Amino acid sequence: MNDRLGEFWYRLNLTALPASATVLDPISCAVGTWASVAVVVENPLGKAVVLAAAVSNPTNYSVSPSSLTLGPYGSDTVSLQYTPSSLTGVEATTLTLSNAELGDWEYIMEGHGELPGVMDEVCPEASVDEPASSMISFRNPFPEAMTVSIVLRADGVGDGSGGGDGRGGGGGGGGGAEEEGPTGPFTLLLRKSDRVAMGPFSTLQIPVSFRPRAIAERKGTVEVRGATASGGRPLLWAFPLRGLVNAPPHPKAFVVRCAAKASARAVLELPLKSIAGMRGPEAFDLEVVVPPGSAKLVGASLTLNPVATTISDPFEPVRYHVVFEPMRPFTTSVQLFVKRVGSGGRWPFELQLDATEPEPDDRIVVEAALKTTGAVAFTLSNRFEAYAPFQAFFSSDSSLTLAVAPHNGLLAPASAGGTQISVTFSPTEYGSRQRGRLVILTEETQWSYEVSGALPKDKLPTNHRPGATDWGQGHKGGGQKGGSP
Repeated sequence: MNDRLGEFWYRLNLTALPASATVLDPISCAVGTWASVAVVVENPLGKAVVLAAAVSNPTNYSVSPSSLTLGPYGSDTVSLQYTPSSLTGVEATTLTLSNAELGDWEYIMEGHGELPGVMDEVCPEASVDEPASSMISFRNPFPEAMTVSIVLRADGVGDGSGGGDGRGGGGGGGGGAEEEGPTGPFTLLLRKSDRVAMGPFSTLQIPVSFRPRAIAERKGTVEVRGATASGGRPLLWAFPLRGLVNAPPHPKAFVVRCAAKASARAVLELPLKSIAGMRGPEAFDLEVVVPPGSAKLVGASLTLNPVATTISDPFEPVRYHVVFEPMRPFTTSVQLFVKRVGSGGRWPFELQLDATEPEPDDRIVVEAALKTTGAVAFTLSNRFEAYAPFQAFFSSDSSLTLAVAPHNGLLAPASAGGTQISVTFSPTEYGSRQRGRLVILTEETQWSYEVSGALPKDKLPTNHRPGATDWGQGHKGGGQKGGSP
């Protein structure tokens, strides 16, 4: 544009070319295992799009999820998993993300297989003289048949108790470690374990029984030795076994109880029955297993600290100092496992946590005349520096003339000014004072208030003359709050 020459217009014809393929870093892992990479995908449009994912080599690669929804200008990841099937050469694939409007996005990946070695650990769990079984899944990673032999070996116990030479057994009842067989407390439950034929990409389930004779962790190894039908070098896959031994459960649960927003402190004395092989001071650890639905509540309210980290006498209990400080009512059971550091034996206990209803945080009085509505508003802040979803409601035994708003939303922290809560009272008839219990609940905290609805008190006029009749004016709704929340 120019004042003397005027305006010049140009017509632009723009064509979007397909994006060039993105080459990802090479990947490698042992045959019989897998490895994965995360691919970040971004949406360049201002609207949501759906991408379909596919790989060109489904024998060695898979993608998850197969369909991906991206919000406007949003991003997400897909997982590209590689499972090798060869020890020689490169196995490649092209990951394609397709959309009718965006076209195709391509990612090229190359991988190669490595010699097998130590696989993921298998952890059977059992009580003394009570057998338990675990299943090891072995997959022939090659596109040709192979023959395998399965061998079970037992290791010794760390402190030498229960047979430090690795001998153990899988049969018989009762008795001590001297009755164990050459494979220790482990037993291979295969009818045939030598020269087992496996087809291409087939799977063999290897059952292993674990029957401990003492409260001590035991270790072993399941070895899968094989070679492909076309020959080649011998291969070995080693599956470590770590047998976890539990003592019989303690017959009685320990109970810690207090009201929400209060605290309870106690010392738990956990007796270690059937402990053996103690030759001096030994250390013990504590493992706490919490139900998934109560993990956040328990994590914020329960603290366990050892009174002493070691004990010297097998009849001496392990002591833990318990502090329970719940911020809202709840009831749950927590499993405690005392673990022997040297040999790995475990003693299970149950801890019952009971947080009861607290005293009201405050009292609120709302006044309103008949057929009108009075209201009291106050500001409540989340106790953490974050916004938290909340629910606000009256208990079921509260008067129907009482109401709260909002019923739900986000509770702001104090730094953001908190969230305003409004309580209303709408009387419909004369009678006794209306009462209710207001509860405001977040995932971690509860606030409760005792709310009373009252009619305003009538006052006689000061210039009243005997014999005269005064007609009272209607009262406007109003109220007062008994204190800060």
